[in-house]
Amino acid sequence: MARLTRACYKRLMALGNENLAHEIFSAPAEPAKQINLYAMMRQNLLVREFMIDLVGEKHRLRDYALTRKDINAFFAHLQEQNDCVAGWSDNTLIKIKQVLTKCLVETQTLDSFRATILNPVYIAPEPERGIRENGDLEALVAYNCFS
Repeated sequence: MARLTRACYKRLMALGNENLAHEIFSAPAEPAKQINLYAMMRQNLLVREFMIDLVGEKHRLRDYALTRKDINAFFAHLQEQNDCVAGWSDNTLIKIKQVLTKCLVETQTLDSFRATILNPVYIAPEPERGIRENGDLEALVAYNCFS
């Protein structure tokens, strides 16, 4: 319980925005999930790169197919760029891919773990406002928001 509490606290602190931290508790479930994903993006560079460089780019190109091949190519590219990532075991990579896919399912970006088509994402006003307040416009592409 203590470990989970610390993880939640760190994620809230990573938001860097009191309004978003408040909204994660008071907003309806869907905006709260989007805010939580944004907190993960702020806390973890891997999540951020995955959401912006892969998912956001798919939205930008209106190429809504997201296959295992796309995810594997994303990680292969990371492994080429980063020796630390290159040293990760196959089991570690499998687990990370599962967690990232779960994030997409939880935010309804994907319908299921087996789905290969990204759903159109409409960012809720609460997370969009907070992301803009943070000046983190780059993160909006993960939510199919380009304005």
